[in-house]
Amino acid sequence: MKGRKIFALFAALLFCLPLLPLGLASDIDSMTVYVNGIKAFEGSDFYGAYYAVPALEREKIVAITALFKSGTTLHDVKVKAWISGYREEIEAETEKFDIFPGLQYSKSLFLRIPEDIEEGYYTLYVKVESSKELTGGDEAKITVAIQKISKLKILSIEPWSYKQEKDGFKAGTIVNTEVVVKNLGREVVKDLFLKLSVPSLGIKRVTYLGDVKETVKKVISFKLPEGAEGNYALEVEAFNSDLSVKETVRFNVIGKKVRVEVEEKKSDWDKIAMIITIILAVAIIVLLVMLLKQKAEEKEESYY
Repeated sequence: MKGRKIFALFAALLFCLPLLPLGLASDIDSMTVYVNGIKAFEGSDFYGAYYAVPALEREKIVAITALFKSGTTLHDVKVKAWISGYREEIEAETEKFDIFPGLQYSKSLFLRIPEDIEEGYYTLYVKVESSKELTGGDEAKITVAIQKISKLKILSIEPWSYKQEKDGFKAGTIVNTEVVVKNLGREVVKDLFLKLSVPSLGIKRVTYLGDVKETVKKVISFKLPEGAEGNYALEVEAFNSDLSVKETVRFNVIGKKVRVEVEEKKSDWDKIAMIITIILAVAIIVLLVMLLKQKAEEKEESYY
C-alpha cells in the first residue's frame, strides 16, 4: 500500500512538470555540438549523449558548430570553446548577442591546434556564457584525440663564416650554413635530403640526411664567387619522395671592388702625407743652415 502511494506521488509530479510556471524554464533547453562536421554531443536538462570522439590533427583548424535552443530571454550572451591540457589556452569565442525563448541558434567557432602539442586525449569544452550562471544544457564536454601529421619544419637557418664582418660576408670566402630540420610526424621520415641554393650566384648543394625520427642538424658550406656583391636569397629545402618544406633567408656580400677603392684612397693619403713630411723636413734643414750661417757671420764681425 505504501509503495502504491509513492508511485502515485511520483506520477503526479511527472504530470505536473509541464505545468510549471514559465519563470522556472531553463536558460538553455538543449545543445548539440558538431566538430569538423561530426556530431560529437547532444544534451539538455535531463540527459547528455556523446556520439563520437573526433580525431584532430596538429597544426590544423578545427571547425566547431554549436546548435542550441533558448528557454529564456538573455542579453549579451556568447559561445566559447576551448581545449584544456596544453601549456596555454587553446580557445575561441563569438561576439555577444541576445537570445529569446523557443528560438534555435547556431554559432560557429574555430580553434587552431598547435604543432607541438603532445599526442593524446584532451577535453574540448563548448559553453554558452552570460553575465549570470546559466541553467539547462549550456555546456558540453567532449573527448577529442589529437594526433601528429606527416610534416617537416625547418627550425633555423644560420649562415656564418670565419671571415664574416659586420656588414656581411667577403666575396671569395667560404660560407657555412647550419640548418636544423624537425620531423613533426609520428613516423620516421625515410631518406631525407637537404638542398641549399643561391640561385642568383648559381650555387647549389645537396646532402643526404638519412632517416629522421625527431630533429637533425647539418652544416653545408659553399664558396662565394670573387665577383659577388650585394644582397642574396639563400634557399633551403628538406625533402624526400613524399614530403617537402622550403625556407628562405637573405645575406649580404661585401664586394672586393669596394675594398680596393678604400685601399687606393688610403694609399693616396699616405703619399700626400709623405710628401708633406719631406717638404717640412727640407724646410727645417734649410732654416737650420740659415741660422748657423747667420751665427757664423756674427762671430766674424765680432773680431773686428
